[in-house]
Order: sequence, then structure tokens, then C-alpha cells
Amino acid sequence: MNEKEIYKNLDCIKPTQEQKDRMLNNILAQAKQKKVEPQKTSNVVSFRPRQWMYVAASLLVVVGVGSYVGKQSLMTPPSYMEQENPSYGQQVGVRRFMNYKGYRYVFLEEIPQNIDFSSLTNQLGQLESLLIFGETTDTAKEYATTFAQGGTIWESKDYNPDYRVIVEYEGQYYLCENVGRSDDTYFDLAHFFEAANFDERVLGIEVSTRVDGIFVTELDQQTSKALLEGISKSRFLEPAQIPYEELASDEAREKSITLKVLLSDETSLEIFATPSLRILSIGDNYYQISEAVQESLKGIMSNQ
Repeated sequence: MNEKEIYKNLDCIKPTQEQKDRMLNNILAQAKQKKVEPQKTSNVVSFRPRQWMYVAASLLVVVGVGSYVGKQSLMTPPSYMEQENPSYGQQVGVRRFMNYKGYRYVFLEEIPQNIDFSSLTNQLGQLESLLIFGETTDTAKEYATTFAQGGTIWESKDYNPDYRVIVEYEGQYYLCENVGRSDDTYFDLAHFFEAANFDERVLGIEVSTRVDGIFVTELDQQTSKALLEGISKSRFLEPAQIPYEELASDEAREKSITLKVLLSDETSLEIFATPSLRILSIGDNYYQISEAVQESLKGIMSNQ
């Protein structure tokens, strides 16, 4: 990845120019150091290229963004390209998403086994135009998509359309999920939680470390619902309010955790949280949690 490509990818996460310059300088400094340091062992040789790739990848999504998944864990940054860090099970390539009613919906890789595609109710629209990476400028265009152009959007009796919709394309059905506004503006988390009916669907929450994915604990249903109630009141952060550099630091990553919310339809929601900074990400958005939620998360980790 050269300097031009780094700047291009940084535009997807919208840090300020000053922040981009500092982060780019840090990367280039590490690359320069890599060239002059003696390579003592084969382990060092194999580690440093991966370290360089990890730093570059971390700038694409900074701390990471959560998405709803089936049995496979995915991360979906707010850009055309999927995350390139293989440790999260992400496939490399163009991200499958479409715009509907001012929101961005991602195509889920796996869907619940018990979903009834014959239960489609209202036809909501048709995917008219194709979003092409590197060419399309209006990425928030209504009914635009990176996949299944010409497909039909349907409402299902199983889900509120503000949460999930179905796309029918060439005889196939795809489950799509709301991850934020198509123009990346304010996203009402409380309304989203209500539309998703988490109070009825949540079974528990699996907690793991963010960097290496080590399982920490599983919260029971009652504790999980109480925690999500607090999270639903988190404050939305505009791009200029997000501490990108702090979130990308080694210290922040080491203290970050993943909350995998287990749902009754065999899917899950992954929330990436950094309690020390009072920041979490859900879908394509970042939020500031309350001090009460911060203490709850710290308590969960300290009791293990």
C-alpha cells in the first residue's frame, strides 16, 4: 500500500487532514525503521510485514465496526471495501450493501435457518443503479447498490424494515440489515434497538478480548438486557468527534472488547467497545457510552 492508496482509504473513515497526516507519518516511519533494522531471526522477518499490514488495515476501520452476522463473524466498515484483516473472518473484496429510505443495508453472508421467505408482505422498491468503487461519487443515492442491481426489496413479517429487509434477485433471496444512514449522519440507536426488538430476541452476550478474540465470559439474559438498555442511550459521534488516533493506539486495542449479542433467530450483533475511552461502535457508527455503562464493562472484565 503506497502513500496515495493510504490517503484514499483514509477518506472512507473521515479523519481530519491533520489526523491523516500524523497517522500516515507514523506508518511511513515504521516502514523506514523496518528497512534499516537488522533482521535477527526468521520470526522477526515474518512478523514485521504482518505488523505493517495490520497498521494499514487498522487505519481503514480504526477500531472496527460491528455488524449483524449469522454463525460467521464479520466486520463491515463504512466504505466500499471490506476489512482486510483476516483475523475477523472477513472476505476481501467489494462490500455488499444497498441504500434504502436514507439508510445503508448490508447483505448478510448467512441467514437464519427458520426465516420464511414466503412471508414477504410489502414491496418496498427496486435496486436501480450500481455503485462502482472508485467511480461513483454519490454513494448515498437512493436504491443504489454494490450487488444485485435490479433486485426487489421486500418487507418480511419477521422483521421491522427499519431493522431488516429482504432482497429478491434472480430467484434468490438475501437478508439485508440496517447499519446506519447512507450519508453517515446521525443514527438513532434507541430507535434501531426498538425496531430490532432486542428486548424479545436477546438470549445473552458473549464477551471476548478485541485483539485476539479470547473468550472472557457470557452474560445471562437479564444482565444482557440491562446492559443493552444502557448502551441504547449512548451518544452518537460525528466523524469530527471520533478520537481516531487514540482508538488506533496499541493501548486502546489491547483494552478493547467484543460484545457478541446472541439473538433468538440464530444471528448475533457484534459491538466493539473501548471502555477506557468510553467509545463503542455498532454498525457503521461510533457512540460515546455513559459513565454507568463504562463502569459496567470495566466490572465485567475485572471480575474475570
